[in-house]
Amino acid sequence: MSKNIFEAAARIKLRFATSVGNITVEDLWGLPLASKTKLNINDIAKGIAKKIRDSDEDNFVGVKSSDNEILELKLDIIKHIIKVRQDENATRKSAIDNKAKKEKILAVLAKRQDDALEGKSEEELLEELKVLG
Repeated sequence: MSKNIFEAAARIKLRFATSVGNITVEDLWGLPLASKTKLNINDIAKGIAKKIRDSDEDNFVGVKSSDNEILELKLDIIKHIIKVRQDENATRKSAIDNKAKKEKILAVLAKRQDDALEGKSEEELLEELKVLG
């Protein structure tokens, strides 16, 4: 059975220490991925990764402490949130790009239809008007 990181976080009431105080896993979802002025997920992840690296440097026997396990859980959660948010951003961008392309195609199609209509003779236009009623 695979480890559910969010269940583990909920069970231990996991909190993330930040410059504005402790925040929950739920709070992470609302933070920007990166920012030069605001609290952001990237800075939190870098801080946790640094703590893990510093802790590993002092570990001579290779046994993980419970503190390291918690830090790794925090980093796994942040990495998951980053991936989900990046995927959502890519999906949104793709939808926006597709909409813009569709609008452009429709505009070109409308112009071509107008050009085709203008290319018809007077008799053909009158005949079309009769058919339309």
